[in-house]
Amino acid sequence: MKCKFSLRFFLGSLILLAVFSCKSAPPPEAPPAVETPAPAPAPAPVLTGDAGPATQADLSALDAAAARAAASRKKAADFDAESLLPSDWQSADALYSEAERGKNTSTSGAAKESAARYNKAADAFDALFDKVISQYADEKRKELLDAREAALSAGAGDLLPDYLLQADNSADEAEGKYLANDYYGAKSSADDAITMYKTLKAGLDANKIREEIVKMGFLDSDPAKLGLADNALNSAISNFSAKDYTSAKDDAETALNNYSQVLKAAYETYAGVFAADAAAARERALNYKANVAIKADFDAAEAIYNRARTAYNSQIYDESGRSFFDCIPMFTAAADAAMEKQRMAEEALRRADQKVAESDEAARNAERLLEGGVQ
Repeated sequence: MKCKFSLRFFLGSLILLAVFSCKSAPPPEAPPAVETPAPAPAPAPVLTGDAGPATQADLSALDAAAARAAASRKKAADFDAESLLPSDWQSADALYSEAERGKNTSTSGAAKESAARYNKAADAFDALFDKVISQYADEKRKELLDAREAALSAGAGDLLPDYLLQADNSADEAEGKYLANDYYGAKSSADDAITMYKTLKAGLDANKIREEIVKMGFLDSDPAKLGLADNALNSAISNFSAKDYTSAKDDAETALNNYSQVLKAAYETYAGVFAADAAAARERALNYKANVAIKADFDAAEAIYNRARTAYNSQIYDESGRSFFDCIPMFTAAADAAMEKQRMAEEALRRADQKVAESDEAARNAERLLEGGVQ
């Protein structure tokens, strides 16, 4: 009995010990997490064709297209497309601006698209040039004719025929080059001819003003500026002979400007003097009754005198001085003619009186003779 009890007690103790051991022991640790390695990045795709980088051939083609577009644009501009056909110019220029903004060399395809945009702009400018060139030629012909007519009006045909022929030859060359499709050569020759015509006109106008300065006695009014004008006119002749037409034109226009300033200033100074001289000449004509005896001549001088006074009151001294100067000899001539007419009338009256006196004397002599005969 005792032995069975002890065995049961021992086995129970073992069971209780096992139970208490289970409740007091810490929970088992979780197994460590296994880190999953990140997937390796996928290798970059190998780009081929238009998606790949631009090749040297792509870049060269783009540069060539850009250069072509710039050249086509310049050619159209050189022949006044912007002013002659403004709407067409704006359309072509918009394509060029788009090509400039969108220039891209990041990929082969982008470079090719950029080149295509430049070529599209170049095509537009080329079409614009083909459209404008005939209109440009017509405008240039008109400009040539106008410049030539102005030179002829200034006296180039009579005074400078050799220089005029030189300009005409250049104009003929321009037409020939245009017909041969040498458009830049035609432009150059036409521009030379126009410049020559304008030089001839400016030079001849300058010389006319210098002659007026001499005629009016104004050579001493501004010797320094007059000297500059003379030098410029001589230089214009030299440069024209040397075929430096642009410089010749500039010199001729400088001479014209300086002579004009000298003449205007001199007239302003002397307008009052001429006004006084004209008034004195007019008064003398009135004293001799020229307004009656030589009415037509006096009235012509009076019309110029009145214009001179109007211009003087408006401070247009060159016009007033010139008009006062012109009417002085007219009044003088009218006065002299009236004086001569008066002298002739007086002479005729004297002769008539003399004849009357002689007739009276003859009558008295006859009467005396008759009286003597009666005796």
